[in-house]
Amino acid sequence: IAYTGASIALLNKAVKAAPQTSKAEMAVLLATSALSLFNLGPSDNENLTGAKRAYKKTAPSVAGKAKQERQAALTWRKVVRIKIVGQIIGLTRMVAAKTTEGVMQGGAILMGSLVLFFLAGAGRSRHDGEGAWIPIPSNVSTMATSIDATLCYAAFVASRSPVDSTKFIVAASIYSVGTAIGALEGIPKFLKVLKGLV
Repeated sequence: IAYTGASIALLNKAVKAAPQTSKAEMAVLLATSALSLFNLGPSDNENLTGAKRAYKKTAPSVAGKAKQERQAALTWRKVVRIKIVGQIIGLTRMVAAKTTEGVMQGGAILMGSLVLFFLAGAGRSRHDGEGAWIPIPSNVSTMATSIDATLCYAAFVASRSPVDSTKFIVAASIYSVGTAIGALEGIPKFLKVLKGLV
């Protein structure tokens, strides 16, 4: 619900700001709106469900595989919460922002939470929606972290640059394109969720 609300709010902000905002900022708002609706909402719903199931499936243990499974479940539960809190803070900052700088700061916080998610152990502790421990291969995890870090940095650079500058346009465009790709990647999962509701 929070992600759907943020998506609607960002779309509304983009429509209302259309006459006086730059095309680059408009793209940022629209891409982040799509990301929130198509990717963040469905994936975090699955992540939360998987974290709860993994925690229930594992019991405290002091040695062996059982200890590894319990530790992975605890780590996954922690990193999912970190990710969600960071994303909600970032989206709220974007929605509430009165300036382009504030919008881009929100984007940097949003992407920064994804970087922190991976750095805190999401790759090696990943669980699916059923609570099964399925780690992400380290090379894939590293690549995802690098992409998210690039988008975080692009948003930060845009937040510190004059709106009419080439630096802002390039940085905001990098953020928008990366975010739009993330939104497209989430569409199959979004459609699966919709199908489950019908």
